[in-house]
Amino acid sequence: MANITLRKGRETTPVHPQRDPFGMMRDLFGWEPYRELAKFFERRANALSGRANVNFTKTHLDPDAPDEKGIYSPGGSIPSPDRTGGTEAELPADARAAGVAGSVLCEIVIDEKGRVTDAKVVNSVPMLDQAALTAVKTWRFTPSTLAGRAVPVRLQVEVTVQ
Repeated sequence: MANITLRKGRETTPVHPQRDPFGMMRDLFGWEPYRELAKFFERRANALSGRANVNFTKTHLDPDAPDEKGIYSPGGSIPSPDRTGGTEAELPADARAAGVAGSVLCEIVIDEKGRVTDAKVVNSVPMLDQAALTAVKTWRFTPSTLAGRAVPVRLQVEVTVQ
Protein backbone atom coordinates (compact mmCIF):
# COMPACT_ATOMS: atom_id res chain seq x y z
CA MET A 1 0.00 0.00 0.00
CA ALA A 2 1.17 3.53 -0.69
CA ASN A 3 1.78 6.00 2.11
CA ILE A 4 -0.71 8.81 2.67
CA THR A 5 0.33 12.30 3.78
CA LEU A 6 -1.81 13.35 6.73
CA ARG A 7 -3.22 16.76 7.44
CA LYS A 8 -0.36 17.55 9.84
CA GLY A 9 2.30 16.63 7.27
CA ARG A 10 3.06 13.16 8.65
CA GLU A 11 3.06 10.13 6.43
CA THR A 12 1.39 6.89 7.35
CA THR A 13 0.51 3.57 5.84
CA PRO A 14 -3.27 3.29 5.57
CA VAL A 15 -4.98 0.77 7.83
CA HIS A 16 -7.39 -1.68 6.30
CA PRO A 17 -10.80 0.08 6.45
CA GLN A 18 -12.58 -2.94 7.92
CA ARG A 19 -10.16 -2.99 10.83
CA ASP A 20 -10.11 0.72 11.71
CA PRO A 21 -12.51 2.77 9.59
CA PHE A 22 -12.81 5.70 12.01
CA GLY A 23 -9.14 5.84 12.94
CA MET A 24 -8.10 6.34 9.31
CA MET A 25 -10.76 9.02 8.79
CA ARG A 26 -9.69 10.76 11.99
CA ASP A 27 -6.06 10.71 10.83
CA LEU A 28 -6.99 12.12 7.43
CA PHE A 29 -9.44 14.82 8.49
CA GLY A 30 -8.84 15.41 12.22
CA TRP A 31 -11.61 15.66 14.81
CA GLU A 32 -13.55 18.54 13.25
CA PRO A 33 -15.96 16.43 11.13
CA TYR A 34 -16.92 14.46 14.25
CA ARG A 35 -17.55 17.65 16.21
CA GLU A 36 -19.72 18.98 13.39
CA LEU A 37 -21.67 15.71 13.27
CA ALA A 38 -22.20 15.82 17.04
CA LYS A 39 -23.50 19.40 16.79
CA PHE A 40 -25.81 18.42 13.92
CA PHE A 41 -27.30 15.49 15.82
CA GLU A 42 -27.71 17.61 18.96
CA ARG A 43 -29.59 20.27 16.99
CA ARG A 44 -31.70 17.59 15.32
CA ALA A 45 -32.57 15.89 18.62
CA ASN A 46 -33.49 19.25 20.15
CA ALA A 47 -35.70 20.12 17.19
CA LEU A 48 -37.48 16.76 17.32
CA SER A 49 -38.04 17.00 21.08
CA GLY A 50 -39.35 20.57 20.89
CA ARG A 51 -36.31 22.13 22.56
CA ALA A 52 -35.03 23.85 19.42
CA ASN A 53 -34.54 27.22 21.10
CA VAL A 54 -32.89 26.18 24.34
CA ASN A 55 -31.39 29.18 26.10
CA PHE A 56 -28.22 28.21 27.89
CA THR A 57 -27.89 29.75 31.34
CA LYS A 58 -24.93 30.03 33.66
CA THR A 59 -25.69 26.57 35.10
CA HIS A 60 -24.82 25.04 31.73
CA LEU A 61 -21.35 26.52 32.02
CA ASP A 62 -20.69 26.22 35.75
CA PRO A 63 -22.13 23.17 37.57
CA ASP A 64 -21.83 24.95 40.94
CA ALA A 65 -23.85 28.00 39.89
CA PRO A 66 -27.50 28.47 40.90
CA ASP A 67 -30.29 29.02 38.41
CA GLU A 68 -32.21 32.30 38.13
CA LYS A 69 -34.23 31.42 41.28
CA GLY A 70 -31.12 30.69 43.37
CA ILE A 71 -31.63 26.91 43.31
CA TYR A 72 -28.68 24.62 42.64
CA SER A 73 -28.49 21.26 40.89
CA PRO A 74 -26.51 18.35 42.35
CA GLY A 75 -23.22 17.72 40.61
CA GLY A 76 -19.79 19.25 40.62
CA SER A 77 -19.10 20.22 44.24
CA ILE A 78 -22.72 19.81 45.33
CA PRO A 79 -23.54 16.31 46.60
CA SER A 80 -26.92 14.76 45.90
CA PRO A 81 -29.10 14.80 49.03
CA ASP A 82 -29.97 11.51 50.74
CA ARG A 83 -33.54 10.77 51.74
CA THR A 84 -33.89 10.41 55.51
CA GLY A 85 -37.63 10.14 56.06
CA GLY A 86 -41.18 10.53 54.83
CA THR A 87 -44.01 8.28 53.79
CA GLU A 88 -44.25 5.96 50.80
CA ALA A 89 -46.85 6.63 48.11
CA GLU A 90 -50.07 4.72 48.66
CA LEU A 91 -52.02 3.30 45.75
CA PRO A 92 -55.39 5.11 45.47
CA ALA A 93 -58.51 2.94 45.64
CA ASP A 94 -59.67 3.86 42.11
CA ALA A 95 -56.24 2.98 40.69
CA ARG A 96 -56.26 -0.34 42.56
CA ALA A 97 -59.73 -1.13 41.20
CA ALA A 98 -58.55 -0.31 37.66
CA GLY A 99 -55.37 -2.36 38.11
CA VAL A 100 -53.10 0.66 37.62
CA ALA A 101 -49.70 0.86 39.32
CA GLY A 102 -46.40 2.35 38.24
CA SER A 103 -43.84 5.09 38.65
CA VAL A 104 -44.25 8.85 38.46
CA LEU A 105 -41.25 11.08 37.77
CA CYS A 106 -41.33 14.22 39.91
CA GLU A 107 -39.11 17.28 40.01
CA ILE A 108 -38.64 18.53 43.57
CA VAL A 109 -36.94 21.46 45.26
CA ILE A 110 -35.29 20.73 48.61
CA ASP A 111 -34.56 23.70 50.88
CA GLU A 112 -31.58 24.31 53.14
CA LYS A 113 -33.22 22.31 55.97
CA GLY A 114 -33.89 19.24 53.82
CA ARG A 115 -37.64 19.79 53.36
CA VAL A 116 -39.42 19.52 50.00
CA THR A 117 -40.71 23.00 49.22
CA ASP A 118 -41.91 22.47 45.65
CA ALA A 119 -42.91 19.41 43.65
CA LYS A 120 -44.29 18.90 40.17
CA VAL A 121 -44.92 15.91 37.94
CA VAL A 122 -42.53 15.53 35.00
CA ASN A 123 -43.65 12.12 33.64
CA SER A 124 -47.24 11.31 34.46
CA VAL A 125 -49.41 8.32 35.23
CA PRO A 126 -52.69 10.25 35.61
CA MET A 127 -54.33 8.09 38.29
CA LEU A 128 -51.14 8.09 40.40
CA ASP A 129 -49.92 11.68 40.13
CA GLN A 130 -51.66 13.08 43.21
CA ALA A 131 -50.58 10.15 45.40
CA ALA A 132 -46.98 10.63 44.27
CA LEU A 133 -47.03 14.39 44.95
CA THR A 134 -48.62 13.89 48.38
CA ALA A 135 -45.94 11.36 49.36
CA VAL A 136 -43.03 13.43 48.00
CA LYS A 137 -44.08 16.49 50.01
CA THR A 138 -43.62 14.48 53.24
CA TRP A 139 -40.08 13.38 52.39
CA ARG A 140 -37.05 14.72 54.28
CA PHE A 141 -33.47 14.83 53.01
CA THR A 142 -29.99 15.60 54.26
CA PRO A 143 -29.26 19.16 53.13
CA SER A 144 -26.89 19.59 50.19
CA THR A 145 -23.91 21.80 50.87
CA LEU A 146 -21.63 24.04 48.85
CA ALA A 147 -18.45 25.31 50.50
CA GLY A 148 -19.77 24.27 53.91
CA ARG A 149 -23.16 25.99 53.74
CA ALA A 150 -26.52 24.37 53.04
CA VAL A 151 -28.07 25.28 49.68
CA PRO A 152 -31.45 24.57 48.05
CA VAL A 153 -31.33 21.97 45.27
CA ARG A 154 -33.61 20.80 42.47
CA LEU A 155 -33.64 17.18 41.41
CA GLN A 156 -35.83 14.55 39.81
CA VAL A 157 -37.04 11.53 41.74
CA GLU A 158 -38.96 8.47 40.64
CA VAL A 159 -41.89 7.67 42.93
CA THR A 160 -43.19 4.10 42.73
CA VAL A 161 -46.89 3.78 43.51
CA GLN A 162 -48.05 0.20 44.02
